[in-house]
This record gives sequence, structure tokens and C-alpha cells, in this order.
Amino acid sequence: MRRLLAYGLLLLLAGCNDTMQHSATLEWAVINVKNSAADEIIIHDPKELEDITSYLSKTDWQPNTEPKMATHEDIILSLFIEVEQNMPERINEYQIWFEEDNSMTIMSNVKSEGFGKLQGKFGKPFKELLQQNIMGKDRVIDQHGQIENLELLHQFLKDTDEKRQASLELTRYTIEGAPIYWKVEYQEGQYNIEVDNREDNWGSKNIENYQCDKLTEDVTGSLTDYNFTSCEGGYEINLLSVTSE
Repeated sequence: MRRLLAYGLLLLLAGCNDTMQHSATLEWAVINVKNSAADEIIIHDPKELEDITSYLSKTDWQPNTEPKMATHEDIILSLFIEVEQNMPERINEYQIWFEEDNSMTIMSNVKSEGFGKLQGKFGKPFKELLQQNIMGKDRVIDQHGQIENLELLHQFLKDTDEKRQASLELTRYTIEGAPIYWKVEYQEGQYNIEVDNREDNWGSKNIENYQCDKLTEDVTGSLTDYNFTSCEGGYEINLLSVTSE
């Protein structure tokens, strides 16, 4: 947040209400989440920046409209745009509300945009892109076998091996692309597991809770399965499967 405040004066000097010109380049983006532990999440990846620009371009805008919203925005997305080399970047700021039908309500500080609605077919993947950046900093991500932040799992295993209280968060994506959110708490020799599949149209669309006594590491060739065993109800639950290169 401090960095954004520092850029506040530049926002005024650089003409914050101009839309992106053809020659302008989106250099980086910053996500701010209300009441988040992280001050800001910075996006530099060129593909993600390109996707952000593409999704925003599909928004149905009502210029010079500033309706009063009943709730605070879910996130603030700031785009840092280079219009001319060696000159201050322009900052376009978007307040974004996530709606239940996967659409987005967006308010822009760009006069030619103003107030906008992004349809659900675009809002859903846009939300997923943003949430991956928000949550991906402190959780393991499993996207069809492509694992990010695996070191967090290794630290969790080390802590539990040493009988220390620990927690782990994980997002696994279904074949259809729906995120399943896992939260595991280890305390006094027991694993308390929460699985949130409310965004999976093919699942039970609820939050399920389990208690298990063991987390095993089963290796078969290049595949390592991390499974919870000795669970209430006799369940065996696969937490993650990792293929070594």
C-alpha cells in the first residue's frame, strides 16, 4: 500500500484519466485486497498482464458514471502503464466486486470507462487469474499436475514429523478448471482437513470436513502420492500427487 501511495502524485501528473493508447505498454500490475495480510501482490508475468488487459477490454463500460456501492470492493487492481520512455508511468485503477453469477462489477478512474460490468463467461477466468495471484503466495497450487509452491508442503511435512503445530493451504483444479480449496491443520497428532468444493459444478458444492491420524508418502516410480490414512469413517484421502522430473 505504501508503494501505491507513493505513486499517488504521479497518478495526477501523468494523466490518470487517459485510456491505454496503442503505443502504451502495461509494465506491471498490483492487487490490493481489503484486510489482507499482504500489502500488495505484484504481477510482472507478461502473459498474465496480457490477459488482464484482454479481460478489461471486454467490460461493458458506462463512461462518466459513478454509482454508490452498498459494499466495499473485493479488490483494487492498479495498472502501471508506460506511455513514454523515461517518463512517469500512468496508473489506471479498478475497484472490482465479484458477483455470485461469476460476473464482475468494476469502477475505473479512467473517464472514458467509468462504471462497468464484465459478463460471467469472462469474469470467471479473470477472477481465477486474480485469485491465483492473491492466494498463490502462501499456498500450494496443483493445476493438472503442474505444482507451484511445493516447498510449502515440504515445510509442512517437516513440521508435522517434528510434532509441531502446522497448517497448509492447497488449491487443486479439476479437469474442468474449477478450484477445490483445501485447508489442513495439524495439532496434537491429528490432521483436521477442510475441503471447499463450492465452485465445482460437478461436485457436492459444499464444505467437507475430515479428521485423520496419518499422512503417508507413497512412492511408485516417479510418482509420489501424499495420502491421509486412519481417517474417521475409514476414509483414505489423497492430498496431492507429485511426479518427479
